[in-house]
Amino acid sequence: MSPTPNIKILVVDDLAENLVVYQSVLEAPGVELVSARSGTEALRRVLQDDFAVILLDVNMPDMDGYETASMIRTRKRSAHTPIIFVTAYADELHALKGYSYGAVDYILSPVLPDVLRTKVRVFVDLCRLNQQAREQAAAQVAVAERERAHLTALLEKATDFVGRVDVDGRLLHINHAGCRMLGYDEAADERDAPRMLSAGTLEAERRGASPRPWVFDPAALAIARAEGVWFGEATLRARDGRDIPVAQVILAHRNAEGVTESFSVIARHISERKRTEAELAEHRRRVE
Repeated sequence: MSPTPNIKILVVDDLAENLVVYQSVLEAPGVELVSARSGTEALRRVLQDDFAVILLDVNMPDMDGYETASMIRTRKRSAHTPIIFVTAYADELHALKGYSYGAVDYILSPVLPDVLRTKVRVFVDLCRLNQQAREQAAAQVAVAERERAHLTALLEKATDFVGRVDVDGRLLHINHAGCRMLGYDEAADERDAPRMLSAGTLEAERRGASPRPWVFDPAALAIARAEGVWFGEATLRARDGRDIPVAQVILAHRNAEGVTESFSVIARHISERKRTEAELAEHRRRVE
């Protein structure tokens, strides 16, 4: 497991002695201070890294703090990075100007260590929480991807028809076994199979008849929507127009609010079983 990266704070001040003060006040485990002596250098740092908060001196030569903040806000990567202005100006006009440039706070210089430490810790803790949330989300995505890949491999090895169906019963996805069962080329892109199936069968095309829309039994879907699952016998229309008898299971997939969003359909070819049952029935009839 990779170590958690340090939380970075950018301190922008043209006076070296002030940077030393910030370093001594804000130094803490898991926190890294990055210094910049000018607005231009600060912009370069912002392009290279992400910061939990930026401490920005207002009174700097060449490019002052307000202009630097304005440039920082124009860059997508740093558009929402918290900025705390540090200034010797105590009047309300300068404070309002600072807030208009996107400042989240305004600290008077010389700074009080406890005040500065407290204000910065808020944004460091918030950044750390966001970092943890991103790591947890990435871990969940990785697990989901592994499960999806495993499920996909299982589906491709399956000998049964496995499909995904929308709430109206239209086929969205079908595995290779399903393509083979219905007479479609398994080497073709399986994502294209639903479109081919929806276009109708070859038999309909030969007769010049209107294609039969590819939808699953609405009554079965209604039961699956209400009870979560339906199972029974059904028929699937093959590409050449044949009706294929299958034993079928329909599973409903619901969202967090309990609303059905789609269905999974698993179907097993039972032609041999049907033929055997018919032969047994004929045999009994002859015996009788």
